[in-house]
Amino acid sequence: MDNNLSEKGECLMADRNVGSVNFDLGDIEKNLIKLANEKEMYTKAQMKGAKYFANKLAENTPIGEEFDGKPLSDDVKYEDVLDMSLIGFSDKTYYRAHFVELGTETQQAQHFIERTMLEESQNAIDIVMQEIKKGLNL
Repeated sequence: MDNNLSEKGECLMADRNVGSVNFDLGDIEKNLIKLANEKEMYTKAQMKGAKYFANKLAENTPIGEEFDGKPLSDDVKYEDVLDMSLIGFSDKTYYRAHFVELGTETQQAQHFIERTMLEESQNAIDIVMQEIKKGLNL
């Protein structure tokens, strides 16, 4: 049995007869756990900012005809996808939001999504940053 001591997460013991290898991850394991906790904290902070923005988008969504029994403002959704927050309308209503946002030949554009982005993006970012600072005890 060969013993190779290392503090860098390298092989400590290798048993050639059995074909097994034992690793001491040292600080690497601690750092991976810390990183996982930070990612969870970051995702939580990001979702708090997304929720804030989604609520503001719902508030700024013009009131119009209801389809399928609910107004467009009731269909604002947000979710975490690949370290990003997606905020918008569901598959059932996004096309309606598009017409209201950009207008049509007979309907004037209302630019409520653009207005919400301009007015509330920094506030949402501030919420995310506050949560991250709180999570990192800064």
